[in-house]
Amino acid sequence: MAFMPLYRRNGRSSAALLTRFRRDRGGATVVEFALVIVPFLALMMGIIDMATLFWASQTLDDALADAARTVQTGQFQSANTDVTNAATLLENLRKQLCTVNGAERWTLFACADVKLDVRVYTTMAAGAIGAPLDASSRDWSANFGKNYTNPQGSSIVVIQAAVKYPSFNLMFPMTPTFADGSRLLQSVQVFRTEPF
Repeated sequence: MAFMPLYRRNGRSSAALLTRFRRDRGGATVVEFALVIVPFLALMMGIIDMATLFWASQTLDDALADAARTVQTGQFQSANTDVTNAATLLENLRKQLCTVNGAERWTLFACADVKLDVRVYTTMAAGAIGAPLDASSRDWSANFGKNYTNPQGSSIVVIQAAVKYPSFNLMFPMTPTFADGSRLLQSVQVFRTEPF
């Protein structure tokens, strides 16, 4: 039995078409582009995601440093002398963190969702930070963001700020911290208050 070509067009067999296709280099650029574009875009998305994460982290650091400065100098305490409720004091400090020169601070995260923790210690060695994340539930710790100890003059203070930050890279997401896929951004300021 003779070999019958599977495809015949203008007298050419499918083997001849396959040979011609293999030798033709006219579409090589398109094929190479198709092979390179997916990893390139994934890499670019990862770079952009990491850059915005670092930017958001730096914004949180700067905002906390500004708010901590008011605590360090006693300005925050003197402005809130009539307030004794810890939740109200933390909210007032968060508002201080979210403003710069009287205007709302521009951030890459929801500034209203920042959780703060203020603790006072007698020595630097005794200072510790709280865990904002419950590792078992992958959600906020029950006690984080509820502690406020009023710093007096010459006190050692630890102020901790934490906020959820979404990860935008869907192709190769960073390891999420929270169960909903968000990352934990946190910043800590440790200082001795001035003798006010």
